Amino acid sequence: MAEVITLQGENLIAEKMGSHEILDIDTFILSYDPDIDPSSPIDRESGLPDSEQIVYQYSVTQTGYVNPNQVVYSLFMDSTVGPFEFNRMDLVASQDGEINVAIATMPTQNKVADNPGEGIRGQSMTRNFMTVYDGAQEVTDITVEAETWQIGFMARLNARGVPVSGVRCFRSSMRLALIKPDRERGMWKEFALSARLILNLIQAHFLKKYGSIYQDRETLMG
Repeated sequence: MAEVITLQGENLIAEKMGSHEILDIDTFILSYDPDIDPSSPIDRESGLPDSEQIVYQYSVTQTGYVNPNQVVYSLFMDSTVGPFEFNRMDLVASQDGEINVAIATMPTQNKVADNPGEGIRGQSMTRNFMTVYDGAQEVTDITVEAETWQIGFMARLNARGVPVSGVRCFRSSMRLALIKPDRERGMWKEFALSARLILNLIQAHFLKKYGSIYQDRETLMG
């Protein structure tokens, strides 16, 4: 897996800081490129993926800050989204000329969608970017503390120039068992979500205390 803050993203951060304007990173773009090697470094001059490679584009679901220099952008996709595969994720500031601030490449990910006719149960999935640079919370004006929804694995990057030190990319996926009786389904869902909350709180504690959590697989429940 590889991640990078793009040169144009780095320049945009510096520009917003210099003009005391808010940096609004508002969009996730997921794409699939068969030629991507996730173990290879990403060209920091890379622009957006070609339109025919884009499989999903949606607004940032939630933002949060970990500390004054770390902010997180989250994309949540429920079980109705898909099906598609992706191996690249771009974090985009759409109001500033569609600038992709950061890029992550990864082994091919499969987003499964509900298909009752085929007996397929979709999965809910979150994908997140943590950007790390001096004054991140202030320039983005993010005031909600990131806590329970920060789960998965993280990878620290280094970026050159500006006071930008990196970005972290992490992911999570949750599948809830489907039990036909409504009462049982509700009880199971409540249990699963409670377990997830406890896990998230533990991981958020380690994140704040040690600065990173490394995990090499998705979290699946159900």
